[in-house]
Amino acid sequence: MKFLTVARWEFIHRIKSKWFLISTLLIPLIIVGASVLPTLLLQHDTEAKTFALIDQTGWIGNELVDVTTQKYHLDDGRPLYQWIPLHDQSLASAKTAADSLLHDDIVTGYVVIPDSVTMNHRADYYGKSVSNFKDQTRIQSQLSSIVSHHLMQEKGLDPDLIAELTADINLNSYSVKGGEVSQSNELMTFIGPYFYIMLLFFAIFLSSQILMRSVLEERQNRVMEVLISSITPNTLLSGKVLGLGLMGVVQIIVYMVVAQLVAVYNGIALLSLTSVIGFFVYFIPGFLLYAAFYAAVGSLFTSEQEAQQVVQFMSFIIILPIMFLMFAMNNPNAMLVKILTYIPPFTPFFMIMRMNITSLPVWEYVVSLVELITFVWISLRLGGKVFNTAILMYGKRPTFPEILRWIRA
Repeated sequence: MKFLTVARWEFIHRIKSKWFLISTLLIPLIIVGASVLPTLLLQHDTEAKTFALIDQTGWIGNELVDVTTQKYHLDDGRPLYQWIPLHDQSLASAKTAADSLLHDDIVTGYVVIPDSVTMNHRADYYGKSVSNFKDQTRIQSQLSSIVSHHLMQEKGLDPDLIAELTADINLNSYSVKGGEVSQSNELMTFIGPYFYIMLLFFAIFLSSQILMRSVLEERQNRVMEVLISSITPNTLLSGKVLGLGLMGVVQIIVYMVVAQLVAVYNGIALLSLTSVIGFFVYFIPGFLLYAAFYAAVGSLFTSEQEAQQVVQFMSFIIILPIMFLMFAMNNPNAMLVKILTYIPPFTPFFMIMRMNITSLPVWEYVVSLVELITFVWISLRLGGKVFNTAILMYGKRPTFPEILRWIRA
């Protein structure tokens, strides 16, 4: 069958291109680097940090030094935090000395504990950069603990008893889908659907864009005339859509494998067989839907610049589900979300998102798939008519009434 020959050529030609290799191999590496490296760097402190300490209370600073040097260590066992006390002088002199140490990069910053800290619960931190949130959070946490412990004892309260009585309650979440109960992970409740939606977006958007550029290039180079002399326009279109669709599937599989490896490394269960199958069930008709449109657009214009306005409109339609993503994830059964689910251009996005968040009745899957497949069939027929008629037209851009006549023919 000739359309398989076209599909094979498109698949091999595109999969060997530098763009495909870069986007398929480099992007996952960037994603892995962006998700794993910062975590590793944040988890492991590589060098000790020195802070100056101005303590007007005469005792809180000593406890802060003791607790931070005992609690936080480098991998080799050395204390992570080192302190330079500046107590035996006036506040103004101490700040001057601390500013000098900071200016000479001897200290990362300095902490000022006023004598009123037990009343107004306020201390100050100074540094050239205040982006070291982890260090500041640790210092703030230990200061709060020291002051709270002191105030409880001052009021005749037992700090250990108070801690026991005010201990937080751990609320375990369980997902109920199809009568099966499983413990859920709040983080994965967000990451899972978000990952699938972004994967669907890139797969459809990039593959459809490549299809449109392929048609435009072959029209510009007059290669299309040679191709149409040996095969029908429908055969050519079918082969292109199949070949680029398979390329998109390869990319998706690579992305899924990389994402699963990263998730396993971080102790997260990202992908499941059911969710992967559900993804492809809606990806295939979703790709065909957008491919029909982009192929038709490619046949109507002779350059990407001419097609840009129409492409921007279609890009907005693809981006719209992402704009509603946070609302839909928090309200998967809201009326607006259900309405958008049954508008065919949005159906793949919202169904994939909802099936990974909540349990849906079988009829929703059936109705959405029947509606989506019907709309895809209509789109392929109409897009095919436009493609067949416009593919060899040069010199004159067809008007909208002319396009309508081709569709009605």
